[in-house]
Amino acid sequence: MKKQSFIAGIAFASLLFPVIASADLVGSGLTSDVGAKVDVSVGVDAGKDNGTEKNTEADSSADKNSDGAALSTGVAGDVSVSTRPLPRTSGALSLAVDDIAQATLDNKGDTPESFCAALHTAFQAEAEDGRVSLAWAPQSYSSVVADDGAGLSGAQASLYTKTKTAITDTTTALEEVTTGGDQQRAIEFKVAIRSALLQFGSEFKKADGPDAERLNTISSFLTGAVGCLGSVADEASAANFGKIKETVAGVTSLWDSNKSIFTHDAEAVVSDDFSISAGDADGGDITVEDASKVTTANDLQLFAKTIAAKYPEVKTIASVSGNLIVKYKAPAKFIGIFKAGLSRKVTYNTDGTLSFSWPWYSFLYSKTAVDVSPIGEKVTAATKGLVAATDTGANATVSYVARAKALETMTTELFTVDTTTTTDTSTSTEGEVAPPATSDTTETL
Repeated sequence: MKKQSFIAGIAFASLLFPVIASADLVGSGLTSDVGAKVDVSVGVDAGKDNGTEKNTEADSSADKNSDGAALSTGVAGDVSVSTRPLPRTSGALSLAVDDIAQATLDNKGDTPESFCAALHTAFQAEAEDGRVSLAWAPQSYSSVVADDGAGLSGAQASLYTKTKTAITDTTTALEEVTTGGDQQRAIEFKVAIRSALLQFGSEFKKADGPDAERLNTISSFLTGAVGCLGSVADEASAANFGKIKETVAGVTSLWDSNKSIFTHDAEAVVSDDFSISAGDADGGDITVEDASKVTTANDLQLFAKTIAAKYPEVKTIASVSGNLIVKYKAPAKFIGIFKAGLSRKVTYNTDGTLSFSWPWYSFLYSKTAVDVSPIGEKVTAATKGLVAATDTGANATVSYVARAKALETMTTELFTVDTTTTTDTSTSTEGEVAPPATSDTTETL
């Protein structure tokens, strides 16, 4: 009797094990039919609805499996390991976008119509696990836009922030675009735009900087895909399509105008030396507004643009051989009577000191009474520990962040102090020695 019960138990276990094993594989995303319900060839609703379900799951595991994971061959009892990431993860999305974008650009022809035909063909030719991994729904891969980009610095942080905003704005507008033509192609174009834009933004999250070549490819693909959507959008969607077109064009042109920051060609490397004026600051350009995020020569130049735009008194900000020089318009009176602006120069030197100078003809003006000593002390405090003194004096080196903090501190102090012009017609109201007629007067703090 015991022997019969034992045999019956083994038989029951042998029946139950495949069910348990199958459930485990499905739960882990290892089965070959993951997302098999999505069939873009049978209609818009099926693809969209199932895509929503699949990508909602992917959001929770985005990035987790992006480096590749086991993928089932579909053969019972056999799970082979490949280098492809699991479907519905950010890694799978990345591969799918690259496949579709490259195939489209390789066969785009010379007309907008041929580009759209190539996109449709590439979309349909993409493998099942790739298509199901695309961003079918507005909330797909929402972790991209939820990430605040902590740890990024300077220009890269600015580009990521602007692209993240573009993703949010475009996603909203895409949902409002209606079409009167081929519904199947319309949904393909929407999914292609949303997926590519997510990948465009993801590039700027990379710790070692974005892949410039990949961004160039995605940028070209996005521009064409937006044109395809415009070809099927109806008149009622004109406003929303216009917003999509403007937003995508904005981030792609922003990349085009700033890609030299992330390339390593000898001609593209920006020198430490630069000179900018308030007119150079463009509100639509990438910006660096936090001095602590300045880590490169490019970041310093962008931060200088922010300062130049912030203070109308600033005439120019320049970096010359490591010295940071600000020229600004100081209140003054010519021969003590006529109001006039007098150019003054303040320099943050490579040894971490601060110096001020007037032009040689300043003896003709009564100038602003400003005690500059506290400014020097505050700059020293703000840059404490940031000046890398490899040697002393002029041989000391000043980090980019130190120069940015010095610039921030001295302009804040200079342009927020009481700058009441005195009636004193002497050459200086700051304790400077009266300058000879042939040289600048310089005071070092």
